Amino acid sequence: MANQESLCQQAKSGDIQAVTVLLNKSLTAKGITIVKCDLKDSCLTLILESDQSFNSATQAKIVGFIEKNLLKLKISGINQVIISGKLKRRS
Repeated sequence: MANQESLCQQAKSGDIQAVTVLLNKSLTAKGITIVKCDLKDSCLTLILESDQSFNSATQAKIVGFIEKNLLKLKISGINQVIISGKLKRRS
């Protein structure tokens, strides 16, 4: 539990790797992984990857989930979030 609390504190202070780990813990169960997370000029950019494509209603739920969790963390220094997604390449 202390590890989870430590990750939350790191995320709140703007540690993008901690934010990625926390979000991925929940998104992985939905078959989604954050493959890139970048913070530049107060803009957080997330690139998500999945084996399957999602309809617009499911996309809206995923965006809502991410928004809710980012707001809960109260990360300082983020004024905008850009989320994009792509399908995993099949070998």
